[in-house]
Order: sequence, then C-alpha cells, then structure tokens
Amino acid sequence: MSRRIPSFLVVLSVLGSPVAARGAEPQDGDASRSTLTPDEALRIAVRHNPTFRSAVLSERQAAVTRQAETGRYPYIWQVDGGYTRNVSPSLAADGSVTNTRAQSYAVGTELRRTFPLGTSAGVRLQGERFSISRESAALGSDSSGAGYEMSSRAFVTQPLLRGAGRRVNELELRVARVNQVFAGKTKDRVASEMVRDLLLTYWDLWYTSRAVQIERGALALASQQYREAEIRRQQGSLSPVAVLPFETRIAQLQESVV
Repeated sequence: MSRRIPSFLVVLSVLGSPVAARGAEPQDGDASRSTLTPDEALRIAVRHNPTFRSAVLSERQAAVTRQAETGRYPYIWQVDGGYTRNVSPSLAADGSVTNTRAQSYAVGTELRRTFPLGTSAGVRLQGERFSISRESAALGSDSSGAGYEMSSRAFVTQPLLRGAGRRVNELELRVARVNQVFAGKTKDRVASEMVRDLLLTYWDLWYTSRAVQIERGALALASQQYREAEIRRQQGSLSPVAVLPFETRIAQLQESVV
C-alpha cells in the first residue's frame, strides 16, 4: 500500500473517528462523534495532498510553456527616431578655416517577423530631414542647404544550413506539447492513486472501528456471563472449574480489543 496512506489515516482519525458511511446509524456511545463521509474525505485530500497539488501545478506549467512556444514567432512592429548633429572644421591651402555643420532628423517604422522555417521578412519605411551649413571666417562667407529624404526597404532572409526548416525551429514546441500531455497523464495517475488509497484507507478504518465495537460488545456480554456464572458458583449450583472458561474468554476478548 502507498506511503501516503498513513497521512490519510491521521486526517480521517482526527476529523471523523469513527468513520461511518453516509446514512449509517450511529452506534451506542458514538452519538456525539462527527461522521466523515467518503466525499468529504476526498475533498480534504484534494486540498491538502502535496503530490496531487504538485501534479496540478506541473500541468499548468506545461500548458504555459506550450503557449509561450506557440507565440514564439509574433509580428514585431517597431517605431524609432533619431537626431544627429555634426561639426567638421577644415583647413584650406590659404590658411582659412571652414566649419561645416550638419544636422538631421530621422523617423522610421518597421514591421518584421520570423517564421518557423527560419525565414525572416520585413518592411521598413524611413523619413529624414537634413540641413548643412558652411562658414568660413577668413572669407566671411556662409552657405546653407536643407533637404528631405524618404526611403523604403523590404527584406527577406533564409538560412540555408543551421537554423533552417521546421524540424529545427519547432523542436521546442513539439517538446512542450509532449510535456503537456505527459503532465496531464501524470496528474490523472496521481489523482487515481490518491482516490484509490483514500477509499481503501477509509473503508479499512470504517471496518476497524466496527470491529472494535463488536469486540467491545462481545467483551461486555462475556463479562455479564462471567458475573452470572460467579453468582451460580457462590450459590453452589456451578463448580469453580466451570467458571474458568468465562475468565479465559474475557482475557481473550480484552486482548482482541487492544
């Protein structure tokens, strides 16, 4: 029998000793004791059995892992922007210094996705505004210019060796599916074993409690018969040797009750 049975015995003994089936009549001396039904015992075991709770959590973890692997290839939308400022001094042959200042503003957006085959595809749009100014201290000249630029790019990449094909890229997804099925089967097995052990322990305890009551009743009857035999011996209608079997019977029943 499983090692979990002693824990169920403790729970049943504390909460419902002696155990009785639903609808059973209480025995003499048991009217004040509570009655624990199999359904109630099972609900207690489901709430407090660590092995079953661990199996339930393992199944949930496997389901979450599979969900994560299923969403491993999402569409990614990216928006970015930037500002660049650059100052470049230059020295001419006549010794004059010219400062070239350039600045630009860029805004872009990109939509891309990686597919189970290993293919990466995407589209990018980008707009930029730039301006350039040149200043020469010696000549006292100043020139500037500005412009706009729009660009678009579509790209597709496909690995040909490492990382190509569903067989490689969906390996973790297949493993997650198998783990989820395995976790579900494990939970069912643990639940079945828990119910089996609980019911076996429940009815074993029920039988034991009834057996104790029967032995106590037999002990009470034997004690009464012994008292009657003792009275007859004192009256002279029964020999002392005939009383010994009653004493032996009482000793045997006391041992059975223990």
